[in-house]
Amino acid sequence: MQVSDYLRMKLQSDRQLSLYTEHGFTSFAQATRSTLSDIYAGVERVSWYSSCLIPRYGDVCSELMTEDKRLFLSLESVFRYRDVILFMLVLYFKMLEEDRQNENKEGKVQG
Repeated sequence: MQVSDYLRMKLQSDRQLSLYTEHGFTSFAQATRSTLSDIYAGVERVSWYSSCLIPRYGDVCSELMTEDKRLFLSLESVFRYRDVILFMLVLYFKMLEEDRQNENKEGKVQG
């Protein structure tokens, strides 16, 4: 009985070890793909900024700068206001109420 119990325990531990190893390799591959995707996105963004070096593409460069500024301001507002979603909903309902008071009785979005 002891030998069969030992063998069963050994097979179970080997199985568990192989499952953990397989999970580790899968997680490593997924993390590697994610990292490579992030690196690709960064290189692509840097290539867009290379347009700042070419005088003809000044408008593209200024658009990128405007987007980055907007992103940083958005991130700042997320950290400044604790409940951003509630704040956005309050602003939305204020806008709807102002539209309704300004002769938009159906509450349709004005363009």
